[in-house]
Amino acid sequence: MNQNSSENNDWIDLLRQRDTRGFNWLYDQYGGVMLGCIYKIVGDREIAEDLVQDTFVKIWKNIEQYDFSRGTFFSWIFNIARNTGLDYRRSKAFKKEEQNVSLDNIIQLDQQYSEQPDVSLIGLRDVVFKLDTEYREIIDLIYFYGFTQEETAQKLNIPLGTVKTRTRAAILKLRKMI
Repeated sequence: MNQNSSENNDWIDLLRQRDTRGFNWLYDQYGGVMLGCIYKIVGDREIAEDLVQDTFVKIWKNIEQYDFSRGTFFSWIFNIARNTGLDYRRSKAFKKEEQNVSLDNIIQLDQQYSEQPDVSLIGLRDVVFKLDTEYREIIDLIYFYGFTQEETAQKLNIPLGTVKTRTRAAILKLRKMI
C-alpha cells in the first residue's frame, strides 16, 4: 500500500479537520497493527488495548505535526504507537509488575499473536532478518520489543558491553544494507 497516496491524503485531511470519519478510517486501517505493535512491547492484551486508545488520541491531537516530506504516514503513527508502548514499559507501573518473561516466551507470543505489526511494510524486518543471529536477537529485543540494553544483556545472559558492541555493529551493518 502506498502510504502517501492521494486517497490517504484525503483521509488525513479529514483527520486534520477533526472529522470523525477520518478517525474511523484511521482506526479501521491501523487498529490491528497498532495493537500488535504495542502488545509485542508490553505483553498484556488489556494494557495494549488501553495504550492503543492512548495512541489514537495522540494521533488525533497531533495530526498537524505529521509532515509528508519526512516519511510515510504509517511510519509516523507506528512510531507513536511504539513510543507509547515503550513509555509504558519504562513506567513505574510496569516496573512494579514481574518481568520474568523468558526470551522463548517472547518468541512464542510473537508467533501466536496474529495482530502483530507488519513491519515488512517499511522493509525493516526483511533487512534485520539478514543479520547474523547474534545481531538479529539484539535488534529484535531492543527495537521490536522495547528492551533496554541492560534488559537485553540479562535476557541473553551476556555482558552489557557485548550488547553495546553488537548493537553498534548491527546498526552499522543495517546502514550498509539499507
